[in-house]
Amino acid sequence: MRNPRNARNILCASVLAAIGTLSGELAAQDTSSGIRGRLVDGSGSPLANATVVVQDSRTGATRTLESNNTGTFYATNLPVGGPYIVTINNSKTVTIDSIQLGDVYNLTPGIPIPQTQRTLKIGYSTDSDTLSASSRKSSNRFQ
Repeated sequence: MRNPRNARNILCASVLAAIGTLSGELAAQDTSSGIRGRLVDGSGSPLANATVVVQDSRTGATRTLESNNTGTFYATNLPVGGPYIVTINNSKTVTIDSIQLGDVYNLTPGIPIPQTQRTLKIGYSTDSDTLSASSRKSSNRFQ
């Protein structure tokens, strides 16, 4: 007759080995995705400290990020699917239809530099009855 204690030890060792194998496979499964981007302005320079808002259109959930000094941002642990709406500095919006399981969607939108605007100011002077025109250059700033 077989030793029941020996059989029980073998059974326990087999079960533990199976659990250890499965836990490694389960830990390797990823149930989310991400969106990564590098923001540059119209001249190709990195757009540092830009505010990036990633919104899941299905749920309305948002995540607010800031780009680093190289213009890079990375939104991790996003639910699979979409669409996602990515807004940069409240001015540039990009829609991503869908992101896949375990993937990282790479986004590199160009952010145009605002053009210099010239304002022509015409005034009427009652003292000299002459028209005067002056040109004022506005500052270059990102809006």
